[in-house]
Amino acid sequence: MEDFDSKHTTSMGEDVRTEAERLGRRVADKIGGAAGVAGEKLDAAVDYVDSTTKVVKDTMNQIRDEGWEGMKRRTLDYTRNEPLYALLIAVSTGMMLGWLTKKR
Repeated sequence: MEDFDSKHTTSMGEDVRTEAERLGRRVADKIGGAAGVAGEKLDAAVDYVDSTTKVVKDTMNQIRDEGWEGMKRRTLDYTRNEPLYALLIAVSTGMMLGWLTKKR
């Protein structure tokens, strides 16, 4: 009987070890996959920030080069081409400034 128990215990120990190794490999695969996806998302975010930064720099350079007259001309052009959006922007800006500067 003692021989049966030791064989059975050894067999159970090997089964547990095998199952733990299999589970460990699955966890490692999942973690590796998640790390790969996270890396791809991070790369995409960095690319987006880089492109947005370039657009902002280009716009700021253009505004600086055009000066006040150029900015005024662009504003008038936008207002003529998109009157509804220009009105909504003006009203929203006025409301925001009023809210920020009102006495409490």
